[in-house]
Amino acid sequence: MKVMRPWLVAPRTIEYRQQEIHLTPNAVLVKHVCTAPSQGTAIHRYLAEEIELDSYNRQKSGGPFPYPWLQGFAYGVGRIEEVGAKVKSVKKGQLIYSQKLIADLSVLDPSDLILLPDGLDPESAAMLLQAEVGLKGARAAKIVLGDIVLVTGQGPIGNFAAQLCKLTGAYQVVVSDLSDLKLQISLQMDIDLVLNPRTTDLLNCMEEFTHGRGADVVVESSGSSEAFLQGCGAAAAGGRIVVLGWILDSCRFNMSESFTPKGLEMVVCHAGQLGDWQLARRRLRSRGMRGHGLSKASVSLNSPLNDDYLYLMDLMAEGKLKAKELITHRFPIDDLVQVWDEFVNPLDTSVHGEYAQILFTSDNV
Repeated sequence: MKVMRPWLVAPRTIEYRQQEIHLTPNAVLVKHVCTAPSQGTAIHRYLAEEIELDSYNRQKSGGPFPYPWLQGFAYGVGRIEEVGAKVKSVKKGQLIYSQKLIADLSVLDPSDLILLPDGLDPESAAMLLQAEVGLKGARAAKIVLGDIVLVTGQGPIGNFAAQLCKLTGAYQVVVSDLSDLKLQISLQMDIDLVLNPRTTDLLNCMEEFTHGRGADVVVESSGSSEAFLQGCGAAAAGGRIVVLGWILDSCRFNMSESFTPKGLEMVVCHAGQLGDWQLARRRLRSRGMRGHGLSKASVSLNSPLNDDYLYLMDLMAEGKLKAKELITHRFPIDDLVQVWDEFVNPLDTSVHGEYAQILFTSDNV
């Protein structure tokens, strides 16, 4: 059978290319249901914005990002349409999460699938990538029960980081963002205080809210150098700064003013890093695969990322981690080109107004 795949072949240029796929006895045929793209990475790639870091310099490969690049599917939820004759671990009709969806129909190995547990909304599961990055930020924060946490940036990753910090034992969580819409959504997540630096003095508000103590932990997820500096200023003595977002702009600050007097500690943690694999392996052995319908043969024991996703899906299904509430715009996957043209600038509200998370759908569930 033939499928059409949307490839980003040049800046702001998406081209649909035809590909032949075949179901083999050891594979399954999966129909795409919904995808919640990571808008930070996707937008940077769509606009060809350069990230020039010594070990991560895409420009040396012929451009800021290598072309062609699959744009629009990949990380999301699908439904199993057919099962190869030798596959026993999954069944037709089951909903799965995968990072290897290639088009409206994909032929995948069962090891590339994670079954959705009962009670989990597919739209929530589509945001597992963003939740997993937020989880890394919450772990890197090393929260002690009773800590006050400031999360700068309330895109999906920052929102998940804030929720997970609260679940980890933070006493109070404060968030900041330039978008009032995102702050309104954050208030639905049991966040204690929301701040918009455009309209309030963040440092004064933090000093008053914490009675002069400051934030024990600051998680910077906005990618803004200004937000990073504000977070350093709001941090308590001996505080921990977790840099979760990509800060593309130059960030100049005086160590003797920002870090040294307060003895701050900084750790960088983002989607490209492995996280705490030892912890994940320990959880994987203790939890097993019970409750998700997957045999050990269908999920590699050497893949702690899978266990993180199982953990996050459990939290979502139980209502302890909110995800669907972040979605503000839903579009058919066929509108991919038009949507990216209209939504590439998160602060340009002239077309559809503000948004927090876009969802692309191929199917109604």
